[in-house]
Amino acid sequence: MMRCLISLSIFAVLGCSGSQPGPGAEESTLRTEAAFCEAWAEAVCSDRAVMACSSELDSCLENQAQACRALVPTGYSAKHAEDCLEAVGDAYDDATLTTDELEVVLKLGGDCKRIIDGGQEEGGDCVESTDCDGVNGFECVVQPGQTLGTCEIPVEVGAGRRCSTAGAVCSADFYCDGTNCVERLPEGEPCDGDVCEAGFRCALATGETETTCIPQLALRQPCTSDDECASGLCLGTTRRCVDTVPLTFESSFCDDF
Repeated sequence: MMRCLISLSIFAVLGCSGSQPGPGAEESTLRTEAAFCEAWAEAVCSDRAVMACSSELDSCLENQAQACRALVPTGYSAKHAEDCLEAVGDAYDDATLTTDELEVVLKLGGDCKRIIDGGQEEGGDCVESTDCDGVNGFECVVQPGQTLGTCEIPVEVGAGRRCSTAGAVCSADFYCDGTNCVERLPEGEPCDGDVCEAGFRCALATGETETTCIPQLALRQPCTSDDECASGLCLGTTRRCVDTVPLTFESSFCDDF
C-alpha cells in the first residue's frame, strides 16, 4: 500500500531488471534488485504499519515488493543497500511518516541516495540525481537558470562565496544568484524562484501583481501544494498542511498494503 502520493506507473517506466546484480554486489545477499525489493517489503511491513492499515502480512509483503520494483530505476547497487533498508524500516516502524521519511520511501532520498549508479560520473550531464553515480556520492547539481546539471559531489559554501563552480551549493540561509551565495530574502521583498528565507515562499500575495516573499502556511491550513506549507507537506482529501502522515485504513498511503 504505497501509492503514497506517487503513481507507481510513473516509476514503472524507469524500469528495474530484477535478475541482474548491481556493481560491487558479489558478496551481498542483496545483490539483485529482486532481493533488495523483498527486503524492502520486509522493512515496510512492520507489525504496527500492517495493523494500522488493517492489512495482512502476506498481502503487504507482496504489494510492497511490487511497489519497490517500480520505484527503483536501472542502476541498482547493493553497496549501500543496508543503510537504505534501515532508513525504510525506521520510517514505517511507528506507522507514521515525516517529511524526511517520505523523501526516503517515495524518492529514494536520504540514506537511499547511494543505491543507484545512473552511469554518469563527475562532470557528466544530468537532469536528476539518479542519472549520476550515486553509489560514490555524485548528485545532479543544477546551476540557477539552467535546466541541465552536471554530476558532482556537492560542496556547501556560505555567504559571499562563489557558487558558480562545479559542485558548489549554498548553505541553507543563502541562495545562488548565479555567481555568489547571497542572503535569502525577507518577507515582502520582490522575488523570483526559491530565494526567500525559511518560512516564506515566492508567490503572489492577494491583490498584488508582483511576486514577493510571503509567509508559508501553518499546520492545518488549506493548501494546494507542498511548497505552500511551512511543514513541506500538503495532504489529505481536504488538502491541508501537515507535518506527519499517520497510516490509517482510510489513507491512500495504505492502498498498497
